[in-house]
Amino acid sequence: MQFLLTYPTNLQEKLAPVKFNRSEIVAFLLENLAKYRQATYDDTRIKEAKSDLATLRRFRDAIDDRRKDIKEYYLEPYKKFEQDLKEIFELLEGPINQIYAYVKSYENNKKEAKRLEIEAFFADNIGKEYAELLPLARIYNVKWENATVNIKAVQKELLEKIESFKSGLTTLDGIINESKYKKQVLDKYIETLDAALALRELERLSLLDANLEKIKQSEVQKQAEDRKQVESGKQGECQVVQAPPPVPVPEKLEHALKLVCTDSQLQLVFDYCGSLGIEVKRLRLVKRESVPMKIVRQSPFGK
Repeated sequence: MQFLLTYPTNLQEKLAPVKFNRSEIVAFLLENLAKYRQATYDDTRIKEAKSDLATLRRFRDAIDDRRKDIKEYYLEPYKKFEQDLKEIFELLEGPINQIYAYVKSYENNKKEAKRLEIEAFFADNIGKEYAELLPLARIYNVKWENATVNIKAVQKELLEKIESFKSGLTTLDGIINESKYKKQVLDKYIETLDAALALRELERLSLLDANLEKIKQSEVQKQAEDRKQVESGKQGECQVVQAPPPVPVPEKLEHALKLVCTDSQLQLVFDYCGSLGIEVKRLRLVKRESVPMKIVRQSPFGK
């Protein structure tokens, strides 16, 4: 069925252009509006100002009313045409929606079948040792489900990602095998799938460890200097030494803190507090909604 449309296509059939005495009106306005632009109104001329305003508005509104009439006249054929088409669109809408629902259901079923095939292939190739470290959701690409993407290409990409992950683990394990931060570095790699970021995490932790060691050494040195000063004050048989006033010991208070952090970050907090002689104990673990969290390990020095 063809859609046959008849409408004006040449100069003879087209609607005639709207004509009016534009030049005369423009000339009239240029001549007569000058006095309004130059007029200065004050409280004594408020009545005259209102009269001038009403005159100008009446002239403008009279022209605008005729514009609306012409617009309505010229749009009348189009409005009838549009109303007739609306009836046709309503007849077509039902079958279109029905067929679309079937096609959508078919495509969703195909995607689901492909997704199950991808999951099965991944499970067969990841290996039990790595299955928990690298869940499929971490590397899954929804574009794989599209009909335009060949399943062989998806399987090839999956194998490449699996091999890349295993290779990264092996490389990192060889570099940090003796490091006390091995677990934190591997956790960073598993989180980001980026070996370079994991090595930067090792560098950061090592630097933090070095800074903590400097703090400890500085504290030990200060204590030694304090003892030396006390001992030097006791020299001399005739010298009367007055015992220094007792140094008040600050009262230790319990403080409740809320920490939102990863397992490795929490361990760093434990380590740092331990180096300062601060006692830490875990009260409870609160799981944040829709944010996966690891079980917080018990502090090695907490209760």
